[in-house]
Amino acid sequence: MKTIKYTLTIACFIGAVITANATTITSAQTGDWNVGSTWVGGVVPTANDSVSISPGAVQHLITVTQTTDSCASLSLNANAANFTNARIDIADGAILTVKSGDIAINGNDALAMIRLLGTGSTTLNVLTGDIKFNNTTLSVLQTRILMTAGPSILNLGEIGRASWRERV
Repeated sequence: MKTIKYTLTIACFIGAVITANATTITSAQTGDWNVGSTWVGGVVPTANDSVSISPGAVQHLITVTQTTDSCASLSLNANAANFTNARIDIADGAILTVKSGDIAINGNDALAMIRLLGTGSTTLNVLTGDIKFNNTTLSVLQTRILMTAGPSILNLGEIGRASWRERV
């Protein structure tokens, strides 16, 4: 019985340490999700990380090309001051999974969007969070998820929902 108790205590401690080490990974430039130079510090996001696509003076277009790409939460933050866009393209056959948090698509008077591309199956999974479209302009077209030709799939988990917030 002591062995089970100690094993459970150690497992809980390790889980707490892993959760405590979750960080925010921010885009550095346009590139592939799985390439270090795409991200500030050269660190590719993992399932435990919050991801922020935050362009500075130029557009950041991040391309998802694999079926294992995932993160805890995702924020696309367009930059109105420089008229730069924040975009994620999920390539033909690829899957992006947001495991435990929300997707925030923030137009900020510029274009912020997620595109599901190709003729094969492309998938965006949102397991437990919400999709939030936030914009500071009168045009909802600034913030969007675009599904092109082909069997694109948007999976919302059991408690997921989508909401829009516009400036009035």
